[in-house]
Order: sequence, then structure tokens, then C-alpha cells
Amino acid sequence: TRWNMVPYIEFSELRAFHLDRAWPNTSPEEEALSFLHLVYIVRSYLNHGYGRPIIVTDFTDERLVAAAGSFSDLTYIILTLTASDEIIAQRVRDRNSGFTNIQEAVEWNREVKNRPPVCRELRLDNSTMDAGQTVDAALNLVRAVALQLPNVADAGRRA
Repeated sequence: TRWNMVPYIEFSELRAFHLDRAWPNTSPEEEALSFLHLVYIVRSYLNHGYGRPIIVTDFTDERLVAAAGSFSDLTYIILTLTASDEIIAQRVRDRNSGFTNIQEAVEWNREVKNRPPVCRELRLDNSTMDAGQTVDAALNLVRAVALQLPNVADAGRRA
């Protein structure tokens, strides 16, 4: 990989380019535009020899399914973080920008926990973990599963 670099991309940051600070102007159109940007950025990094990107996202369930189609020629893992209702509410309450609707966040988290996982989706409840513990647990989970995937030694492309 180029300089042993792994790009880190936050989908919400791509959306933040064109959303107001509290995100009152979200729409399916702006979310779709941001997703197109994400697909381009991921493929650009891969085409230029970087490691497989880590994408941090708040995709809707519909977008998760669309992502599977958009990246079907790549080897990937989806890791979804969940937490208890109380922890989700506290985390959203503590934000000073971005999505700040506590009730909607709690409901979304419940829906994610209650739906079946999509293709290659792993889940991690980090209710009792700090950031460092979450990273360690996520890396351990992803490493364990990655060993079972085809072509994990390549740059993310399927042979």
C-alpha cells in the first residue's frame, strides 16, 4: 500500500460540506450526492495504491443495501456500532454540531439492533466502552472475520 496509509473517511463530513450546522436541511437528494462522492473517493484511493479505506458512516438501512451493490467488486466489511438507549441519548445530547435529534437517534439505534444484519455486516455494542476500547474491540472483530474473506491480502479488489 502507498506509504502504508489507510484512508479514514467520515460520511457525515461529506454531508457537512452542504448542510447547515444542525442539519435541518437534510434530504434524500443531498444524501445521494454525498454517497456518490464517497464511492468516487473510495475508488480513487484504491486506484492510487492506498490501503482499503475505513469508512465511518451513519448510513440508513436502504443505503447499506445500496453500498453492497456499489462496492460489490470489492472485499469489504461493515461494522455497525450500537449502544443502549441511554448511551445513545447522552452521546447525542453532548454534541455541539451535526445530528442532534435525541429521540430520532434512539429510535434509529433500536431499529438497527432489531433488523437482521446486511451482507458482511458485523455489530458491536460499545455501550460500556470508551473510544480506545471500542477501537480495540472493533479491530479484533474485523481481524477475526477478515481472515475468512477472499482476497484479504490484495488492495481491496476481488480477483
